[in-house]
Amino acid sequence: MDALARFGVASVDVGDAAVFGSGGPGSAAGGEVLQFATQTIRASHIMVCAGPPRAPRRSRFASTTHMRQRYDGRMRGLRLIALSMLVAGPVGCQEPEAEEADTDEAEQEELPSPYADSGGETEGEQPAMAMDQAIASSMAGLQAFVALQPDAVLDAYTALAVLEPECPEEQETFDEGTATTTVWYSEGGCTTSTGITFRGGGRLTTESIVEPEVSFEATTLSSEGTTMRIAADDGRFFEMTGYLGVRREAGPEATEAGFELVGRYAADEATAAGSALLEGKLRAQGYIFSFSDGSTNALGGSGSLAGEALGEARAFSFSNLLVLLSGCGSEPIGAMSVRDDVGFWHDIVFDTGVWDPESAEEPVYDDALCDGCGAYLAGGESLGSACITPADLESLLDWEGSPW
Repeated sequence: MDALARFGVASVDVGDAAVFGSGGPGSAAGGEVLQFATQTIRASHIMVCAGPPRAPRRSRFASTTHMRQRYDGRMRGLRLIALSMLVAGPVGCQEPEAEEADTDEAEQEELPSPYADSGGETEGEQPAMAMDQAIASSMAGLQAFVALQPDAVLDAYTALAVLEPECPEEQETFDEGTATTTVWYSEGGCTTSTGITFRGGGRLTTESIVEPEVSFEATTLSSEGTTMRIAADDGRFFEMTGYLGVRREAGPEATEAGFELVGRYAADEATAAGSALLEGKLRAQGYIFSFSDGSTNALGGSGSLAGEALGEARAFSFSNLLVLLSGCGSEPIGAMSVRDDVGFWHDIVFDTGVWDPESAEEPVYDDALCDGCGAYLAGGESLGSACITPADLESLLDWEGSPW
């Protein structure tokens, strides 16, 4: 049985021009493809400012579906709490209001907002990025998102969050099935006997299941609608506004992993070393997952990112992306977008297949369109095709088990 059959992916010649199509933008089929592409990237741009979408209901990518469903339900509930009261704005949409900083800590340099008003009129201006720059920045953004290490954030929290009975003032630990949750809150701040100061609120949930053939672990961390800050008297500190969830599961046939995040994270220089999230070099939101059956790796998700990793671009987003070389070795399913200094979006929408992460349907590929190229739009105007190389995709899947 080949890899496509194991995934349940049909590699067929689909004739629906509204989905796959052929011909240039001026042709009937090409026009329908452009309309489909425009709808896809519009959803991607909206996602950047609306917050991360719900993690997908997985079909046969999931080897332990029952565990995933329990995790998803719990994760969605926690994320709604974090999103409803989130202090920091989502990546690249607006600058958050300045928060009062401790006088003994130097403020982190604020990343420029890719949506900041330049103070001048943009009418008549042209996109400030060439196609090759848009391709390079898009791939750099995707590589940077995959390279995020969420465990570094969790480790920074757990290293400092040693609670005592009277500090924080409000705290509770309880079990729910196989999950253990600790919630705490300190409005005015408190200091433990070991010199750890807590301020704000936090919720940590951990779950671990080990069975003869299946293992599952998940950790979620939320600031409970506040800005959480934990500081030690030796200069170490951890600060977070938002939510982070990480999961891993392994079965006899496959290994899966993924993480979801929204908000901001910071730590002292020594703790943050090597973590782009904690160092403040990148801001990210969204979700991403990996799958491996030992012979085939896959990667997918939706998200956005801003920071120094993007080269010429100010912001990056990807929508409903799926990288599966056994389906198409030259290009992914989905869309990638970057925003230039002027404010124009540069979009690449790949047409090799269709995949809806919100449904239980498997991705469907058209071999005739597996050419490494997608529709390229700058400022909403179709400017031909943008192409990537197979090496670009292979580098995203260069891992064993999981990238995290």
